[in-house]
Amino acid sequence: MDRESLKKSGLLEQYILGLTSRKESLLVERTIEEDPGAREDYDKMRRELDEYAVNNGLATPLAGREVRTSADYEDLDHEMILAMSERNHTLNVWRYALMAACLLLLGLSGYLFRLSETNRTEIVTEKAHHAQDNNAHQQALKEMEGLAPDWSKMRTIKTPLDTGAILLHYLNDQQLILLDLSHAELLTDHEAYFVFFGKDDDGEPVTIVPAAGQFGLHPITMPDGAENLSVFRRKTDTIPGEEELVVAMSLPVSE
Repeated sequence: MDRESLKKSGLLEQYILGLTSRKESLLVERTIEEDPGAREDYDKMRRELDEYAVNNGLATPLAGREVRTSADYEDLDHEMILAMSERNHTLNVWRYALMAACLLLLGLSGYLFRLSETNRTEIVTEKAHHAQDNNAHQQALKEMEGLAPDWSKMRTIKTPLDTGAILLHYLNDQQLILLDLSHAELLTDHEAYFVFFGKDDDGEPVTIVPAAGQFGLHPITMPDGAENLSVFRRKTDTIPGEEELVVAMSLPVSE
């Protein structure tokens, strides 16, 4: 094989790259030895390949460093794949954790929003109830104020006794009188004042004033047609008689 045939066949390039078979390698080596032109082509192509290897970091390893075999590169590939798989697994774990956190925050936000709306509705309802209660209270207060007596128009009837006096406080437009026995003769512990409508002690007493209650005011509602009020003093364990009559007074007539 001559120089031109070697160029056209491409065996020289394959030989330099180590891609030829043993038979092809022997053929190329014999041609290089026999043909000086083929030797020049080989040397030139070899220099270009070495320069390319040096410029692109493909040169042979430094002294003392072992040449890596295909098995070494396969181990490196395996290690890189494992490292990348572990990294991807970690990223997936973080991704799922962030997704769970987002779902949790979304659910919590929905719950808090619903709770806020429920509380707002309850507050609005409670305010409405308070407003209704206030209106009802104001209305009831006005009605009570309208029914309340005008105490500035109160009048008093004073009935003198042998010892002291009995006072009747009343209003013209009310059927309520206040009996005041605080100025009458003091009672003993076993005595009481019995109060009746009329001039005698027939029927049930309107009120009974014991010694302990003598200094208070005793409200009495006047029935229609009542004209007199009688006060008897007696022992609490006896029945009142005429001799125990303290006073029989006329009731005020509404103007």
